[in-house]
Amino acid sequence: MEERDQKNAAEELTDPTKELEAQWSQSETQEDTGPASSDWETPREQEVEVVPAPVSDSVQQEAAYRLRRSKNWNGLLVMVVLSAVNMIAFFTDIGIAFPYSSYLVSYDLPFAAYTWNLVTEEAVIVSPQAVAVVCVVGVVILSLYLLLYFLGRKYIVPVWIALVLFVLDTLLALINLAAIPSLIIDVAFHVWLIVNLINTIRMDKEIKKLRIAA
Repeated sequence: MEERDQKNAAEELTDPTKELEAQWSQSETQEDTGPASSDWETPREQEVEVVPAPVSDSVQQEAAYRLRRSKNWNGLLVMVVLSAVNMIAFFTDIGIAFPYSSYLVSYDLPFAAYTWNLVTEEAVIVSPQAVAVVCVVGVVILSLYLLLYFLGRKYIVPVWIALVLFVLDTLLALINLAAIPSLIIDVAFHVWLIVNLINTIRMDKEIKKLRIAA
């Protein structure tokens, strides 16, 4: 019996398969009961808080200038729309007129149509040819303003051109102010739009200064 026990003990020591089985059974036991030591513990993932990068003062200031530039420049679009409404209202006898508009398109051109007329014994009939010519010229002028508006959203040169054209339009209104005193309201709105155009140019210069400083 002693010889048999010694033989079995020797086989257990020399057989590597039994050692592996013993280690495997031990690891399964630890998995069932939980990790026995810190070597089996997996590190917890740390939650990383993403902090947004602070926005510089120059970026915030440029955004404010761009917003003010857009608001001032949009005044030109309002003028174009109201001028078109005034011209349509004049020939359709709707009886409305908005002062925030082009004097040339809203007043001078429509009145010019009545200087080219057919006179009868009963009434003065406006020539259809005169109406057609006036409408075409008015559409061309407003289309030019509209083109300048869209280009001026990105470039500064169209803003200068629109400013010069509208100053000339204001001069026409001032020339006829003595004959038509009610045009004082139109002149006031003209001055308001001119100020908006000047502010548009000023905001554009401020944006360029910020970019150069950055």
